[in-house]
Amino acid sequence: MPLLLLVALPSLASDDFLSSLIDSATHGDRSAIQFLEDQYGRSNPDERIRIAEVLLHRVDDDRAIWTELETQARIAIEHPNAHDDLAWEALMAAASDMRSRPLLERALASDDRMLVFAAIYGYGTQKDEAALGAIEKSIARFPDNEWDLVMALKAFGTESADALALKLLEDDAKKAYFAPSF
Repeated sequence: MPLLLLVALPSLASDDFLSSLIDSATHGDRSAIQFLEDQYGRSNPDERIRIAEVLLHRVDDDRAIWTELETQARIAIEHPNAHDDLAWEALMAAASDMRSRPLLERALASDDRMLVFAAIYGYGTQKDEAALGAIEKSIARFPDNEWDLVMALKAFGTESADALALKLLEDDAKKAYFAPSF
């Protein structure tokens, strides 16, 4: 009779295990991507957001994953004062995907500074320099608290975004903008 060996896999509840899988998937490990895709439907809502972000554009058909992420992200935009952490996590996860542009446009036009920050960050991760003009106008709507919004321009990592930051920041804040990130 063959010997049956049972192996206990760590639960996704282990943040270290999930983080390790996400890191492996981010670096192209197909087995980690497949495992995360298999676990996606069985995971809790917080895990689903983290998994969704890494699965976008890494699985054959991510439409259902995108739809779920977009639905959650829309809640953050429509109800920014609800303090729905899951919705905010979804917005930040969706922000790097080009399909989020309609969401980012709405967030950038918002009177909520955190939504504007999320939009700037999202456009930055997408390297969408065409949005810099609209971003500058949005930042101007928050003259007393523009520093953190300008700092979100670092997500672009481009000369155009850096030039806009130089234009908007006071001299002492320029050093902080250009300080190395760790």
